[in-house]
Amino acid sequence: NSLQEISTQAFYSSGLTSVTIPDSVQVIGKAAFGYCSKLAKVSFNNELREISSQAFYYCSALTSVSLPAKLKKIGDNAFYSCSALTVANIPNPVQRIEINTFCSFSKLSSVTLGNGLKYIGESAFYECYKLTSLVIPAFVDTIGDWAFCSCNGVKIMTCNAVKPPILGYLAFLGIGLNIPVY
Repeated sequence: NSLQEISTQAFYSSGLTSVTIPDSVQVIGKAAFGYCSKLAKVSFNNELREISSQAFYYCSALTSVSLPAKLKKIGDNAFYSCSALTVANIPNPVQRIEINTFCSFSKLSSVTLGNGLKYIGESAFYECYKLTSLVIPAFVDTIGDWAFCSCNGVKIMTCNAVKPPILGYLAFLGIGLNIPVY
């Protein structure tokens, strides 16, 4: 119960198929589970506060991620190219989704963005082809370059932003021109 952090590259490229993060762990280090191509299931504890850069980079068997309610930080490329992932729910305390965090999720069909979100980074959801709808939370003030580029499955978008967010270059390239935006 004294382990507070899973260190950098601790299980990098291992043959793990599932993992349960112990209750004492608050940080998953950089690339801790990177290239674990057989990792299909991760059970997060409720005390986890940070998922560092590339933590689950190229975990191509991972199908769903239910992030804990107290999570505050998700690093860049944290789930990059987890191509089997179909669902992602971002909890309310997360304020930033960094560069390439959910990039190249060819099967991602559902994402829930938490109400505390303020920043969606460059290419955060790039090439999430199967995503069908987007709801931008009220306090998002910046949507980075190519953030939702090539999300050509999106058929409806709702923007709950209190004021219009700053949009990066080609932030929504590939999303149809005639979709309803609310």
